[in-house]
Amino acid sequence: MSATVTVSNGRLEVTFGGLDRLWELKSQLSVPLAEVTDVDVLRPSDIGTGPFSKIYGKGAGPDHSSGVFKGADGTELWSVHGEEEVLVVKVADDKFSRLVLGVADPQAAADAIRRGSD
Repeated sequence: MSATVTVSNGRLEVTFGGLDRLWELKSQLSVPLAEVTDVDVLRPSDIGTGPFSKIYGKGAGPDHSSGVFKGADGTELWSVHGEEEVLVVKVADDKFSRLVLGVADPQAAADAIRRGSD
């Protein structure tokens, strides 16, 4: 598991553990739920990154990537380590366009984000 996701006080809170703190250059990330434009649960191989380049971090393909990458639609933060399904959060943010996160229960996290942003 790469990250822990909670929804609190109108914000999506992401906490990174282990070496992901190094690759993400942070241990936490907080995004206002008002900036979440879409949330989905996908297999990493189905995400479709298109042109993709590393800004910093480590990457060995869509199923093992951690760090910040430049995708076709903007800058993305990835924290994925072999999970079969991942949480994909699109945000209208000036820093990241998408968060791709390996979490213990991606569907429960997606449901919590949807409930929190209603």
